[in-house]
Amino acid sequence: MKLRIEGTTGLFDAALLVDAPDCSDLGYRAALKINWPDGEKVWASPTVAAKRCTPVWATPDEWHSLTEFGFLPSGAEG
Repeated sequence: MKLRIEGTTGLFDAALLVDAPDCSDLGYRAALKINWPDGEKVWASPTVAAKRCTPVWATPDEWHSLTEFGFLPSGAEG
């Protein structure tokens, strides 16, 4: 998927991970793994993503999961 992040410019590649070890390490069932331009990986919880990230492109299954796991602001759906 592609998303915009508040306070930055450009689009970022991201992957939605569900029930992955990295998610449980963060204390969530699902998390976004965001790829920064310098190659660094950044993780976003559903709460943070709903406030700071705006999905621009995602597959229908990803949109459904973003909604299901609380990654979109209330009432938002792709």
